[in-house]
Amino acid sequence: PLAPPSGGRDRLLAAVAAAEPYRALLPSLAAVFDLSAKALHELVGRMNDPGAWMPGVGGVVAFLDFQGGPRLGSSHCGVARMKDGFSVPRPRHVTHEINFVLEGGLVDDAGTTYSPGQILDAPAGSSHAFRIIGEPEAVLVSLLSSSEFDGPP
Repeated sequence: PLAPPSGGRDRLLAAVAAAEPYRALLPSLAAVFDLSAKALHELVGRMNDPGAWMPGVGGVVAFLDFQGGPRLGSSHCGVARMKDGFSVPRPRHVTHEINFVLEGGLVDDAGTTYSPGQILDAPAGSSHAFRIIGEPEAVLVSLLSSSEFDGPP
């Protein structure tokens, strides 16, 4: 038998603790974004690394890019931390968009509220606006659409 690497136990326990807040949501997240267990583990690890996030703009506090699984091809995926009350204007989706709520929530322009584990699924050709709800912010995991903006929400 090989001796475990130095600090291996501590790293393993830290990885388990980092995923704990999302444990119930991870199987659904993996299915929606076609992520293997290894890719999901790496994503959660990056989410817990402050240096992995890019600064956001406006109501987007920070953004983290990631590659979805093979079923999603070259689609652009990301995790966004967004301020409570931030409104996302009404785009027309040229391609499919998915917003998976991980923390906090959102309310769409039809008045439907989405909370952790729920998905706002916007097929190509659809249009919607939404407002972030979550104290002090919400976290969305998204398959980002190619969109055209017609104007304010």
